[in-house]
Amino acid sequence: MEGDNTDMETAKMEMQSKEQHENPENLISPFNTTFLDLPLMDLMPIIAQYLEPQDLFALRCTSHYCKHVVDDVGFTYLGIVDLTYSGCGWWTYSKYFDRPGEKKYNSRIAIRERIMQKCRKARKLKVAKDWITNDLMYEFLKNNPSLEEFELDESSPISNEALKPLLNCKNLTVLKVPYSQCGDNEFLRSLSQHNNHLLKIDFEASSCRTSYSPQVIKEFISKQPHLQYIRFAVCRRL
Repeated sequence: MEGDNTDMETAKMEMQSKEQHENPENLISPFNTTFLDLPLMDLMPIIAQYLEPQDLFALRCTSHYCKHVVDDVGFTYLGIVDLTYSGCGWWTYSKYFDRPGEKKYNSRIAIRERIMQKCRKARKLKVAKDWITNDLMYEFLKNNPSLEEFELDESSPISNEALKPLLNCKNLTVLKVPYSQCGDNEFLRSLSQHNNHLLKIDFEASSCRTSYSPQVIKEFISKQPHLQYIRFAVCRRL
């Protein structure tokens, strides 16, 4: 009798398996649960590490709850902090056809400042144009010691004091400051003392013409044995 029951159970399981393979939708869940049914507040610290600001902005617009989750958790765990127009999803076609009014321009600066103030898990920072300040940069770098890539493009002058926390970013492998005034000889010397595993550096048309001496640049490069990409297009005296 016991053997008959076992055979019946086995046959029943085989039939259920056959039905599932014939109807793939049954494999999802008997309750039709989807990704959207999972607790977003718990998932956000994980998924935000792989998102860009434009992704969070899009999610933020879907509901009041999503706005709350993004503002409270998403910005904190954002991994790719690309605060350029393209990274924020504002540069749809061309800069000549996307000139925001003063109110929109100020609101865009405000949301980017909020991200920099709240972020704690950034792996990459990319900032362009002149809205960044020394205080904002200092706080961001101090709060994100796991930073791996640092890129400023056409930014406002950034002081040595604001860049000081960058020396504690032990995972830093990319340093790009094209068309920016960023640090001086003292900063470059300090960076070479704290970091010798950079892979890419870009000082195209930057303060290397005015703030960095050729000798300091040579010493800096000599202490970076892993460099794969070097850009000093305007430093003709090297």
